[in-house]
Amino acid sequence: MDLQKGTFYKAKDGTIILLRYPSKNDSIQLMNLINELVEEHAPIGSNAKVNRKEEEEHVKKAIKEIKEKNRIQFLAEADNNLIGNIQIKRLHGKSMHVGELGISIKKEYRDRGIGKLMMNQALKYARKEGIKIVTLSVFANNYRAIHLYKKLGFKKAGLLKGTLKDKGRYFDEIIMLKNIS
Repeated sequence: MDLQKGTFYKAKDGTIILLRYPSKNDSIQLMNLINELVEEHAPIGSNAKVNRKEEEEHVKKAIKEIKEKNRIQFLAEADNNLIGNIQIKRLHGKSMHVGELGISIKKEYRDRGIGKLMMNQALKYARKEGIKIVTLSVFANNYRAIHLYKKLGFKKAGLLKGTLKDKGRYFDEIIMLKNIS
């Protein structure tokens, strides 16, 4: 897969998906994706909208980390729109063999197999880059995501009681991991 140019895949419902590395020109679409997820109260870690300058800095940092082999990240496009983002960030020091996964997909593109496709490619790249263990954090009530993670071989490694907060309510956080070596 050549993520510089992008590679096309077909989702289980037939939707054509382009997976590719981010570029500096993606900051506005990424900002819109994040802000849409925040408005939706999607079960992601972020709860505050970002502005253009913040996202431009974030994208610049991400591209640098990709070049340094400290991050695997690619974007998913469908119908000429950015619909998803996945990243695995390498930890540092004695944990350099561990990567932390984060994924987000627009609401109208969920349940089409796109998340599974994105995760399989990210895990493949992480393995090539020498990452041995991938961890993730998920809202304990995000059953759809937990089902996918288990299907892909992630195991529950811990439960943090009340560590996530959304709309004034506290939620448990499940930590999951997968050995990919």
